Amino acid sequence: MKNLEKLEVIRQARKRIIVNAINQELAAETFEGMAEYAGLMALRQISQEKFAAEVEKQLLFICNPENLFDTRRVSYFVGSIICMTLKSLGIDFHHELSETRPLFDLIQLNPSAVEISLNEFQQSLSNRFDSFRKQHSKKVEVDALITGFDPMNMVRLGDEFLCKHFVVLDGEFIQGPVLLEMEEGSLRRVRAYIT
Repeated sequence: MKNLEKLEVIRQARKRIIVNAINQELAAETFEGMAEYAGLMALRQISQEKFAAEVEKQLLFICNPENLFDTRRVSYFVGSIICMTLKSLGIDFHHELSETRPLFDLIQLNPSAVEISLNEFQQSLSNRFDSFRKQHSKKVEVDALITGFDPMNMVRLGDEFLCKHFVVLDGEFIQGPVLLEMEEGSLRRVRAYIT
């Protein structure tokens, strides 16, 4: 249950970053993910071995960073895995087919636990940025675009990115850790960086 609550916290944080774009992912996760789940349950009746192999394939696909931008297929598989998790926890996710709410809105999680986890995550993230600032002070003013980055090792807080290993600005490789001060609301335009 705790992992399910953590997943919801991550979703809420992601929603704050990509705003309405998350609705496409949630729709695919809900409708296609539930259809994928139904297919897996049918396969389980036919062959337990083939079912286990397909679940393993989906988990490996979700965890592979190369598939990060194949959001539609990732959403299908995340949806089916969530359904299996809910089923194993005894959490009901039955709904009418006309229902349009995302999968997570159909289930009842403890909102206070989710909010507590989200606040802990936000505080931990804020602490990481504060800790970086205490240890690094060399600031370089720029007007540059991010042209390369490691998406698995960078985090955003407000209009700043903290890049653990490196970032590429207008083709120039900058060894990390590095903190990027972004143009307000921008995903790519950098005003300054601190190393």
